[in-house]
Amino acid sequence: MTSRKKPDPHTAAWITLEDNLEMVGHILLYTRQEARALEKLANSGSHKFVTIMKSVEGNDPANRDSIAKSITKLTGELKRIETKRDEIMARFDTTNMWQVVMLVTCAEAYLQDVLEAAAALDVDLMNESEQAAKYEDVISAPSLGALALELRRRWARRWLEGGGPTSWITRLTKMGARGYPPDLAKRLELIWGIRHNVVHSAGIATSDLVKRHPAAAKAVGDRIQIPMPQMTNFFTNVQAFLQPTEDYFLKRYPALQASVATKATK
Repeated sequence: MTSRKKPDPHTAAWITLEDNLEMVGHILLYTRQEARALEKLANSGSHKFVTIMKSVEGNDPANRDSIAKSITKLTGELKRIETKRDEIMARFDTTNMWQVVMLVTCAEAYLQDVLEAAAALDVDLMNESEQAAKYEDVISAPSLGALALELRRRWARRWLEGGGPTSWITRLTKMGARGYPPDLAKRLELIWGIRHNVVHSAGIATSDLVKRHPAAAKAVGDRIQIPMPQMTNFFTNVQAFLQPTEDYFLKRYPALQASVATKATK
């Protein structure tokens, strides 16, 4: 008999993250289809080019009209292929840009969820946050538990809004998290910078983006392009941030571990 490997322990926030990233992965299948379409187009163009050139070579030089028609046909075919290629590449670039947006959104949602869950177990986190409820919040809350939940959510959101990857890694490290690569913050800031640019400038490089992240675009006004190898690196870098974070919260708060059945019931 073969033994089934016991699944690694995870928080409910991590399980939700995996579910979300699985859906993002559906877009990766789409980009692969686009890549295959581009390859098919190139092969088709190459075949047609050879066919037309053979027809030109088989013509008598004196038959200029036939040769001219073949060349015109070849030129038109090349333009059609070039236009179709540009359309596919534009969709490919757009898909990659929005994958960055979704990747960052999923990462931030995980952080907010795990912080909120930790705050429910650790009174000190909320005491240090100096959260306070307004009178109208108190009287409108359906219960004390619901009010406490809302305060934890506000604290988690403000924790995230208080900076970006560099600040988060610094604060998590002070809390006790370990295992972040030394240059990870810089790599993450590039990803978050691209996300901000895509959402607020439709992927057209601004002066601020070029100044802060020259690797994202060569010049102001250029459209951001993210090759597949770079996209893969982005996922790897985010993983290098989230995994030590998950390990830390599970170690500090064992009660955060979700049951094996959690994912099946979501």
